[in-house]
Amino acid sequence: MKTGKIAIKLFLYLFIFLVCFARSSYCDYAEPGGSADDFVISDLSDDSSLPSADIILEHARAHIIPEPMLITGELVSKGKLSRVTEDLKIKVEARQDGDNAVICYTINDRFGGHLESLEIVRNRDKLLKTSYFTGPEMKESELPEITSHIRKTDLTWNDLSLNFLWWRTVKPPELDRFIGRRCYKLTMAPDMSDKHESLETSVTVWVDTELCGFLAADFFNSDGVRTRRMRVRSLKKINDLWMVKDMSFTSFPLKYRTVIKIDDMELLPTGDKNSGDD
Repeated sequence: MKTGKIAIKLFLYLFIFLVCFARSSYCDYAEPGGSADDFVISDLSDDSSLPSADIILEHARAHIIPEPMLITGELVSKGKLSRVTEDLKIKVEARQDGDNAVICYTINDRFGGHLESLEIVRNRDKLLKTSYFTGPEMKESELPEITSHIRKTDLTWNDLSLNFLWWRTVKPPELDRFIGRRCYKLTMAPDMSDKHESLETSVTVWVDTELCGFLAADFFNSDGVRTRRMRVRSLKKINDLWMVKDMSFTSFPLKYRTVIKIDDMELLPTGDKNSGDD
């Protein structure tokens, strides 16, 4: 009898510990399963002093890559029965060119050989230039559709570059909770000039109110059906700013999944325009 009581107490202590740990863990959390509705809980507080959507998005964009840096990692995509369809290396190089931000997204094979790159030049408000390079010689080539899939993944260039964070059609922000964090919830849709950038007609985005970082996005088609889910799985602090480290993308209804895992982040000197290839 005493043994049974001791076992029950140990179970309760373990349960309490796990609950406390789950509530306190954030910067390296495991993605919850199920749909967004399973773990997004509405915050019923009525806060009329919320910042504007423009300010929230400006801060979220600033946390994507807050400094000139070189980021390297892995991109793994799984299809039916969790079979790996692509296992690639990814490199992201961000630098500043005057008032413009230049970010180059590079896809390499497992041995570091160059396959394709997309370079995007933006100023604070708009896209200025997009360039595309292919093959070992990084030959400039015709631009692909930004909604086209990268290799044999369900990931698009639009996903990888988080272009939807620059969409201008934005409804007023709301307060919400995501994985226990207090967040701004924004519902966005591309305007006429951005409709070529997405296969979906709207996206719901969650931005952490404390860290100001982008946490998640759900994409919907014209029937209001969720077609894809994007989740930030972990964050990393760089010079007092929290930035995205690892992300996952899931497509519905087939539930294909692509995971981007960052292995290394290296700050670059200001004005460094070429860090060299791997």
